[in-house]
Amino acid sequence: VYSSDPSSFLYSVSWEDNSSLKSDLSNPDFISGYAMTSPYEEFAETYAAYVLHGPLFRFYAAHNSTLAKKYEYFKEVVFDGVEFDFASEDLPGIREAKSRTYDITRLDYDLELFLALRESVNS
Repeated sequence: VYSSDPSSFLYSVSWEDNSSLKSDLSNPDFISGYAMTSPYEEFAETYAAYVLHGPLFRFYAAHNSTLAKKYEYFKEVVFDGVEFDFASEDLPGIREAKSRTYDITRLDYDLELFLALRESVNS
């Protein structure tokens, strides 16, 4: 990734290079376990979390400064201030969760709301 690429900020938060995590990070600094496998998978998992699981991502970001930086990156750089609420998570249940999912795509979301947004953008 070139340093002029807008995604370089996201990668620099948690990665030394495309295969080495910064040594002082722990699992809570990533949206999912799979996001820790490479910077590119982190981008994909974080993107999916931002769009499909906004309340969950905001909850984690409120309790973790590294995830807060990543959330703000997606909000301001990728989505120009737009936030999403397609998730079907029950926030009190999230607070009780001890660990993150390995794969963000395995979490439920409201498909009808997501498809309605897609239709409104296309019209």
